[in-house]
Amino acid sequence: MKSFYFKFFSILAILCLGFLVYSNTFFSSFHFDDEAYIVNNYAIRNLQNLFDIWNVCPCRVITFLSIALNYHFSHLNVFAYHVFNLIIHLVSACLVWWLIFLTFSTPLLKNDLINSKRLGNLPAIVALLAALIFVSHPIQTEAVTYIWQRAASMVAFFYLASLCFYIKARLLDFTEIKKEDSDPSQEFELSIGKGFPYYIFSLITAVAAMFTKENAITLPLMILLYEFCFLRSRDNQKWVQLFPLMIIMFIIPRTMMLTMSARFQELKSIVEGPGGISPWDYLLTQLR
Repeated sequence: MKSFYFKFFSILAILCLGFLVYSNTFFSSFHFDDEAYIVNNYAIRNLQNLFDIWNVCPCRVITFLSIALNYHFSHLNVFAYHVFNLIIHLVSACLVWWLIFLTFSTPLLKNDLINSKRLGNLPAIVALLAALIFVSHPIQTEAVTYIWQRAASMVAFFYLASLCFYIKARLLDFTEIKKEDSDPSQEFELSIGKGFPYYIFSLITAVAAMFTKENAITLPLMILLYEFCFLRSRDNQKWVQLFPLMIIMFIIPRTMMLTMSARFQELKSIVEGPGGISPWDYLLTQLR
């Protein structure tokens, strides 16, 4: 019961802090790309015309669909757009909190590195602190307050959700047992089927991330890295379930090719700019 109340308090603290931090941004006006993609974008004016929304940018169709939904219910009332942005950010912060909890339950941390009986409230405290930093860190300001940059917050939401669902699915595939003929420390063995619904949710949110913003292409690689670092086990190595996620990674380049939504020669000229800055020089100047 004490654990339940602490988790409830943690979620409440995350939501309250996020609301307080961004409470003065609800009536901030449209800026920069908001004019082109929201105010003057007639493709989002009719929610029923999904073909027009798709054509704006196929690789970000979910982002534009969210803009179209905002316009359908509130037209150009900035308050509704900011509320949507903040809700996405708050839910993402809660997913960060969940991710930390799940990580403390992985075989590597639970058996190999830490005596789980001595952890106490450490997972709950670390999860809360990490989520509070995430929800209030200044680096999030642009993604939350700049309306069009909700693409960054939304892809983070789907990215984190897919990762968390995958980890949950894998953890449900582990059942803690004690074997009489082995070391008394806990071991893990396969329990088939329990994690399948979470695995499906992971695939669905991964696909959604791919159609929200292009940097989602790194998600399958991140899941692969997490599998290797935290979930590997001699008795339960399930590499085959990573194949669908690896295939999902090709959604973005394939969509670009089929829809011709990205012309790489034009992108190259945009990157180089009028000053003739090469991509290499651009990379070096952006590192700071």
